[in-house]
Amino acid sequence: MIDVIETFEVPKSYPDKPLRIPIFKVHKISGVGTVAVGRIATGTLKANHVLNIGPYNLTKINRTVEVHHKKVQEAGPGTFVGIHIRNLMVREIERG
Repeated sequence: MIDVIETFEVPKSYPDKPLRIPIFKVHKISGVGTVAVGRIATGTLKANHVLNIGPYNLTKINRTVEVHHKKVQEAGPGTFVGIHIRNLMVREIERG
C-alpha cells in the first residue's frame, strides 16, 4: 500500500494566481462581526486586503486572517482560513 501512496502526485498550488476562496460557512460572532470560513484555492490572502465578493460584486476590506484561531499576516493555497470582513452583513455573503 505504501508503494501505491508514493505514486500519488502532490496537487499544484498557485500562490501567484488571483485569490479564490470557496466559502464553507459564515458566522455572526457577537463582539467580532461577520467571519467567513473557507479554503484558499489560489492566490495569497493578506490582512487588510481589498476583496471582491461574488456573485454580488461587493468590494470590502478584510480586517484579519486567522488560521486555527490564530491571527496571521498571510495565508496561501490549501490553507483553511477565517476572514473577518469589515462592514459585511451575514446576508451579503453565502456558502459557495
